[in-house]
Amino acid sequence: MDAASYLASAVLLRTLPESRPVPRTGESALRLMREGLRYVTKHPVMRPCMIWATAANFLNAALVALTPLYLVREAGLDSVQLGLVLAMDGVGALAGAAVAVRVTTRLGTAWGVIVADLAGGALLLLAPLTTSAGDAYWFALGNAGFAFGTVIGSITTRTHRQTQSPPELLSRVMATVRFVSWGALPLGALAAGLLATYTGAHTALWTVCAAALLPPLYLFSTKVGRHRDLACPPAPRRRADPECKRAPRSVPRSRGGHSRGRREQLHGVPFRRRGREPSLQRMRGKQEGPDTWY
Repeated sequence: MDAASYLASAVLLRTLPESRPVPRTGESALRLMREGLRYVTKHPVMRPCMIWATAANFLNAALVALTPLYLVREAGLDSVQLGLVLAMDGVGALAGAAVAVRVTTRLGTAWGVIVADLAGGALLLLAPLTTSAGDAYWFALGNAGFAFGTVIGSITTRTHRQTQSPPELLSRVMATVRFVSWGALPLGALAAGLLATYTGAHTALWTVCAAALLPPLYLFSTKVGRHRDLACPPAPRRRADPECKRAPRSVPRSRGGHSRGRREQLHGVPFRRRGREPSLQRMRGKQEGPDTWY
C-alpha cells in the first residue's frame, strides 16, 4: 500500500503545470542551504510554524514510543486490542485531512491551525484514563483526536510554505523545515524512554499528553495568533483581518494614485503634466499585487 501511494503521487504530480526556476551555477551547496535556512528563520510566519511542527513531531514520537509500552504492560491489552487502538491514529488523521479545508475556510488558516491543535491536545488528555482493556476506548479517542488536530495543522502550514515561498527558494525552504522538524523525532522517542524509566510509564504518558497543549499555545503567542490567516486573504475576506496590509509595490505611484503606465491605460494618452489631478484621485484604482500582513 505504501508503494502504491507513492506511485499514485508520482502520477498525479505529472498532471501539474511545470515551472522550474533558472538553475544557479557556481555556488556551493552550503551557501544555498544557508539561504534557505536564513529565509525560514527570518520569516514571521514560517519560523513559528516550523517551531510548532518541531514540537509536535517531538511529542508525537514520544507518544508512539510510550503507547505499546503502556497499553501492553500497564493496561494489559492483547495484540488485537493494541492494533485496534493504534489504528485510531489513522482514522483521526483521515478525518482531519477530510475537513481541513472546511475548518480553515471557516476559522481562517491561522486560527484553524491553533484551534484544531488545541482540540487535539485536549482530547489526548483522555488517553491516560485507560487503565485496563475494558476502558481502552479512552486511549483510542485521545489518539484519534491528537492525530486529527496535528494533520489539519500540518496540511495548512505546508500549503502556506509551498504557496508563499519564492519559486527559487521553495525546495530549500521545504528541506530546511523538514530537516529541523523531523530531526526532533528520535529526540522525542529518547526523552519518552528516559522519562518512563525514571518516573514510570503512566506518569510519562500524563506528562506527554499534557505537553501536547504547549505547541498550539506557543503558536497563539506569536504573530500567527494575532491574525486570522497565515497570509493575507483575498480582497472579499480582507476586512476580517483589519491588520492585513498590502506589501510594498515595486511600481512607483504618481501623486494622483496611479502608476504612469496605469494612467495611460485608463485614458489612452501619456501623462506628462505634474500637479493635482482631481479626476484621477476620484478614480483611485486598485492595482493587484502580492498580499501579506507581515
